[in-house]
Amino acid sequence: CPWCIADGSASTHLGASFADDLPLRKADLHESIIEEVHLRTPAYTSWQQEEWLTHCNDACEYHGDASVGDIQSASEETKLLWQQHYNLKAVDWSSITESYAPGCDPAFYKFLCRHCSAVLFGWDCS
Repeated sequence: CPWCIADGSASTHLGASFADDLPLRKADLHESIIEEVHLRTPAYTSWQQEEWLTHCNDACEYHGDASVGDIQSASEETKLLWQQHYNLKAVDWSSITESYAPGCDPAFYKFLCRHCSAVLFGWDCS
């Protein structure tokens, strides 16, 4: 149940984890943050493997599939963060997002920094 996930009892009793901890460890986050996401936060469904994004030395808030409006109105900072994270160029943003639709392939997942409110996009395709 959601309450058992949130309080950690599901993880403890079932030996379960809910979100991949590797991206959080690579970001060198504090262990308490990693445990909160990895053991007490439900993951999201993605084509390959979900990746919890980080910013300002913390795990970001997950806000679901990005809307078409989110993609169309993405700030230059958001696009740059996406390009850097996925090692892509500015021209890639236009070609990859031109036919974007939520819930389709490719997928964009919206994350929000809890400290500076930066919008970040996770990206995945089949």
